[in-house]
Amino acid sequence: NTDNGKSEQTESKRAKCHITNGQIQSDALLPEITEQPKSKTFRLNSTEQLTLKVKAASKDGGTLSYQWYKAASPAAEGAAVTDADKAEYTFTPDTSAAGITYYYCLVTNTNNTVHGEQTANKKSAYAAIEVEQSYKVEFFVDGEGGTLTALHNGNPIKSGDYVKKGEKVKFIAAPKRRHIVKEWEGVTPEASIADKTYAILTVGTANAA
Repeated sequence: NTDNGKSEQTESKRAKCHITNGQIQSDALLPEITEQPKSKTFRLNSTEQLTLKVKAASKDGGTLSYQWYKAASPAAEGAAVTDADKAEYTFTPDTSAAGITYYYCLVTNTNNTVHGEQTANKKSAYAAIEVEQSYKVEFFVDGEGGTLTALHNGNPIKSGDYVKKGEKVKFIAAPKRRHIVKEWEGVTPEASIADKTYAILTVGTANAA
């Protein structure tokens, strides 16, 4: 520090090299993964496409190559996916049944200028691709005497949103002054509430209206 004349030093990581027959023996460096593939959830029988992405850099000027793998768990090695050898992999997931499939990318750095190991591999994080059994929930007010709010996990949802099988939607009717809830259709109001302003829907195996 030129202002106060003081200095401090720190040690770098130590580098290792082997000298054989006058040559420095060094290995290709592991690639650096700067962006991991992201998990995503799909609805049952969805036809939406998915693009998995990974970004990586070579720290020694080597050439990067990619191979995507499909696995049954976030610890399994899985199997290589055919024709999935780029940094981006676009496909239509199988959504015919509920479940979770995992994908990761094996990134390889190849450096032919070194005299040791000329390739180094690094796995990306596993991306969980979940297919959930969810169904559409539609709702409306019949009449002009109030409004209807639907809450899922405490958060408002819109008519036409999808909710996972077995989860609950709480409906809150807010009648205008001098109006009451006449009746509910498609859901049973809570028996303990005398004015019928609350109702709970447990999502089953079909769209609900």
